Amino acid sequence: MLASDTLRVVLVTTHIPLRDVPAAVTPTAIADAAAVTRDGLRQWFGIAEPRIALCGMNPHLGDGGRFGTEDDAVLAPAARAAGIAGPLAADTVFVRGMRGEFDAVIACYHDQGLIPVKLIAFGRAVNVTLGLPIIRTSVDHGTAFDIAGQGVADPSSLRAALVMARQLAARSTAATCSVVALSALLMMTACLNPTRSSPSRRMRTGAPSGSASSSARTAGIFSIRLELRASNDAARYFYERLGYREAGVDRKSVV
Repeated sequence: MLASDTLRVVLVTTHIPLRDVPAAVTPTAIADAAAVTRDGLRQWFGIAEPRIALCGMNPHLGDGGRFGTEDDAVLAPAARAAGIAGPLAADTVFVRGMRGEFDAVIACYHDQGLIPVKLIAFGRAVNVTLGLPIIRTSVDHGTAFDIAGQGVADPSSLRAALVMARQLAARSTAATCSVVALSALLMMTACLNPTRSSPSRRMRTGAPSGSASSSARTAGIFSIRLELRASNDAARYFYERLGYREAGVDRKSVV
């Protein structure tokens, strides 16, 4: 999910060629996206009865078959079965979501869903991974390795991610909050100490040495790491399976 203060968007498909989208947007894929979105809105956002809309695939929902049949043949019955609204025309459904008619909009493909959120809230939106037993938030942009270490990166989205993690954690357990703290420390260390190694690698081997501040950050990471080793199943899931890179997670249950 990519979430801003006025719009939340979940994707049915992610990083695939546009030509492959029609075949990938299946009733099962829509049902999975709807289920994980509903669960996430209830568990993390405290919305008892989520209002979810499915965005149409073709212009004007295919216009009775003139521009494609997927909206009528696939999306409409899938939306009814999942208990969500739609499909609704892509050129207006995101505005309706922004105005408060829906708690989340499910988009068929990557750019269809992410462009509206980034257009209205780039740098303030937050990537929230749904379908996990822990809270995981991240920034709404890429890695920007080309400006690493220059002190010119904009930390706005990182701050927004930490604030949202805190808000979501307020509805959760102390153990889950510890996982959020570890994720936050790893992200901050990655920003402050850019190297070729990944955050998960640095968690195992230690951050680059050379300053008292980097040693302090490393100590903080390792103290939380040791705490998590003795924590509950959610923390062990994060440490053993995710390794910050989400390796091994079933894509059907994670959005």
